[in-house]
Amino acid sequence: MKVTYKTMIMLCNRQKQQVAYWLICFMVGGVFFASCKKEEQVPDTVQLEVFGPSPVLRGGEIKFIGNRLDRVKAVVLADGTEITEINVVNSGEIRITIPHDAAPGHIILKYDGGEIRTKTPLTYSEPIAIDDVSPLRAKAGEVITIEGEYLNLIAEIIFAQDVVVTQEAFVSQSRKKIEVAVPEEAQTGVIALSNGAEIPLMLYTESEVEIVLPAVEAPVDLTGKKPGDVISISGTDLDLVKHLIVPEEQSIVFSVSEEGREISFTLPENTVDGAVVMIPASGVKVALANVGMATVAELSATPATEVKAGQQLTITGINMELVTEVIFAGTTEPAAITSKSATAVKVTVPEGAVSGDIILRTNTGKEATVAIETAKANVLSYNPNPVAAGTALTITGQHLDVLHALTFSGNVTVEVSANSASSLNVMVPTTAESGPLTATMKNGEQVAFPSLTVDKPLVAYIPVMPTDEIANGKLWIVTIANQDKLTGVQINGQSVQYVVDGDQLYIGIPSSVKGSSVLRLLSSNGDISYTIDIKDSGIVETVIWDEGPLDVTWGDGGRVLIPIDMFNNVRAGTFLKFYFEQKDAWGQAQINHGNWGQIAFPELDNQGTITSHGMPINNDKSITTLELQLTQEILDIIRNNGGGGYGIIIQGSDWIFEKVSIIDYGN
Repeated sequence: MKVTYKTMIMLCNRQKQQVAYWLICFMVGGVFFASCKKEEQVPDTVQLEVFGPSPVLRGGEIKFIGNRLDRVKAVVLADGTEITEINVVNSGEIRITIPHDAAPGHIILKYDGGEIRTKTPLTYSEPIAIDDVSPLRAKAGEVITIEGEYLNLIAEIIFAQDVVVTQEAFVSQSRKKIEVAVPEEAQTGVIALSNGAEIPLMLYTESEVEIVLPAVEAPVDLTGKKPGDVISISGTDLDLVKHLIVPEEQSIVFSVSEEGREISFTLPENTVDGAVVMIPASGVKVALANVGMATVAELSATPATEVKAGQQLTITGINMELVTEVIFAGTTEPAAITSKSATAVKVTVPEGAVSGDIILRTNTGKEATVAIETAKANVLSYNPNPVAAGTALTITGQHLDVLHALTFSGNVTVEVSANSASSLNVMVPTTAESGPLTATMKNGEQVAFPSLTVDKPLVAYIPVMPTDEIANGKLWIVTIANQDKLTGVQINGQSVQYVVDGDQLYIGIPSSVKGSSVLRLLSSNGDISYTIDIKDSGIVETVIWDEGPLDVTWGDGGRVLIPIDMFNNVRAGTFLKFYFEQKDAWGQAQINHGNWGQIAFPELDNQGTITSHGMPINNDKSITTLELQLTQEILDIIRNNGGGGYGIIIQGSDWIFEKVSIIDYGN
């Protein structure tokens, strides 16, 4: 067998017993040498096991393999040349590039705390050489010629950025010359020649080969352009362009003239300011133009003052066809554009628009603003003034139709709805004080109204509305004024039970009422209303008789018969509630247990009969409900007297029963 390069590798045994083995290694591209006998190493420190190739080409790369080699600070060649530019692949492998003038001999690896000297000298191989590369500037697809010695041993040519051309793709190859076509992906840089071995010999050209890119003399200024504009730009080698990118990385369609000297494209919708970039197959970005997109300007709004929601607003200017969104101050969503031209945009003013800048946005990413002033309500007169609290006030003014609420002195606010832009009627709250008013527009803007003199009401009223929670099925206590005038209390139009004690008004809130409700105080000289919020107290109402309306009599067919079973599991403290209507005549309803004895209730003055003139009706024909508490004593009477299977039997005259229920207030 013919050996091109001959050497010897000594393998080191790391065990205590050292055995030397000689191995003749044949490698076409070179030979690795073992460092032998652990190279004066200390266990668990820097160790060199093998290095190579040797022989190696000057200007080529040599590898060192071992342990903890990442600690090596310098590699010293035989002639004293110290190399500190070390490529650390990992802790077990480092690489260096051999200078072209390096001398053969032993190598020393220096590290903190010591050094390693190879037992085998490094030798150099001279056969493969590069004498010339031409041309040094080439375009993708053009052929580059490499001349030198033993080029027939080369298996790969590697262009910058690791673009590899294998031997099969060479145009031609001989000992003295290789011809290779420049691949599309190649970039400017030195070219490497490799023998293709597992640990290859690598040889690099001394000069870079410039790879031609598409070019223009200077990036073209495209200021004031619009989407849809057709752009044509002259340059060189434009046929190399594979992608054309406009700002924000949007790739667009383009065309190139046959000779590659002109590129044409259309600016797409939503193009913004920035660079237009050409990209050849190599991925190198080349600036083609700088885009400065057109924007709207010279803006004017009509009307610009006293603007109201729902109006049509016209904004004039230049380049108005570019507008895609119009956003009013105080809103987040774009307003509806009703028409658009090169000189004007018409929009509908949205609800919530306030005074300030309107933002106009274009499909080119530009913004411009124009200011408007929204309409504000103002007062010309109050009628009457002074005005009594709790009575109607007429306000005459301008733009009253944009009002949403009025806040009177005393910090009491009422929502309003104007009859017209010039007139507004509002009930003056009973807690209002004399002083200026604050007007809140529908868009949230506020203005001050003139001072108003407020006289206190003449009817019974609540001077200060309590802030405590109002719960259904409970007693609500408020302080009232002019209590001597009070004749009745209603909630949502239904009369409710109440008691006046001095300036304290005790109101029974029905268990069936909750949410926003109207409280009305009836007086001998008028009435006044309030809106109150009634919370659900968790009251449970169970209907035990629902066969009305029944006009009760003293005989069969005219009696309310409630089965004894309806009182099972009823707890003491709940209430028996009657729903009824009173006739004009004097009426009565007798409440008996199943064995026909009357049931005495404390609310009926310890009697068993409801009468029109007795407690708690007192001749008030508007009362339509009555609650009687079921004490343990009363429940025992009902349960122990269930004759005929009935717990309660109601009979009487001139009284119409609708239904009967048991209410558990949970307390």
